[in-house]
Amino acid sequence: MWIPEGARYKYTGDIGDKRYTGQRLTYEEMFAVQDDAWLGKWFDTRKYGLDDNDIADLQRSGANERILRYADVLLMYAECCLETDDPTTALQYINKVRERANNRLINRSEADAHLFYAQTPRSLPTAEEVITASPTLGRVVDGNGTIVYPGVEINSVRRILKHEYTVELFMEG
Repeated sequence: MWIPEGARYKYTGDIGDKRYTGQRLTYEEMFAVQDDAWLGKWFDTRKYGLDDNDIADLQRSGANERILRYADVLLMYAECCLETDDPTTALQYINKVRERANNRLINRSEADAHLFYAQTPRSLPTAEEVITASPTLGRVVDGNGTIVYPGVEINSVRRILKHEYTVELFMEG
């Protein structure tokens, strides 16, 4: 995803008074000239797309939008398990989704080269490992160091489930 500390975007064009010709930019570099009020509100995904702004988005992929994906079914079942007070089974189904994603990175490129899970197959942590690490995801800080959005600490089964829905099904309606 194109988010703070996410994938890097290959950009050709002008940002402010600087000209870029295919350099990989971080989220912060892409939006450096935006008003700070917009920080943390502009996100995008690499799903079905390439890594640059040379081709219109609608021309980027031959993949059709799915009405219902297997990953969605697994996550809905995990949610049902949580609602019936069975977090152990919920984690098993969240991990099934993560395991499928762990085996393959689509469109692997320089945009992902710095991300831990893009280094080698099988390096995506399990849901339990994420909960144990309790990372804060989505934190946005402006140029003055002011926290625009504090992010969310992934420290429970419910929060890892919500996170998994977000990363797995983003931009799918």
